[in-house]
Amino acid sequence: MELYVDLKGKSVIVTAAGGAIGSACALALARCGAALALNDIDEEALTRTESQVRKMGCRVVSIPGDVSDYDQVQEMGATAIHQYGDIFGLVNIAGASTPKHIIDLSIDEWQHVWNVNVSSLFNWIHAVGPNMLASEHGGRIINN
Repeated sequence: MELYVDLKGKSVIVTAAGGAIGSACALALARCGAALALNDIDEEALTRTESQVRKMGCRVVSIPGDVSDYDQVQEMGATAIHQYGDIFGLVNIAGASTPKHIIDLSIDEWQHVWNVNVSSLFNWIHAVGPNMLASEHGGRIINN
C-alpha cells in the first residue's frame, strides 16, 4: 500500500538524508511533491540522495553540516528558510550510537552520542521553529 499526501508547495527539512532511513524519508516526501532541504554530515551520501530527488523532478537543496553543532544548525536553518521561505516540516532522523557499553565510554564519546541524538533536536527546532510557528500552517516536526 502506497501512502500519498499532497505536499506540493510545501518545504521539508530532512536530517541524515544520506543514510538509509533519511534517504527513504526524503524519497517518500519527494513522491508527495515536497520541496526538500536535505542535511547530512556525509556530503557524498547527501549528494546521492539529492541526485535521486532531483531525478524525481522535485526542488531540492543540500545543506551539509553537523546537526550537533548549534551554530552550524542555525546557519543551515537560515539557508533552508532563505531557499524556500516558510518551512512546513522538519524530519529529524540523525542519530549516533556506539558499539561500546556505556560504562566503557569516555565523556567525549558520550557527549557526541547525546549531542547528535538529543541536542540536535533542540538545535533544529531553535533554527526553524519560529519560522514554522509564524506561518499560517504552523508546521510539522517528526523526531525519530
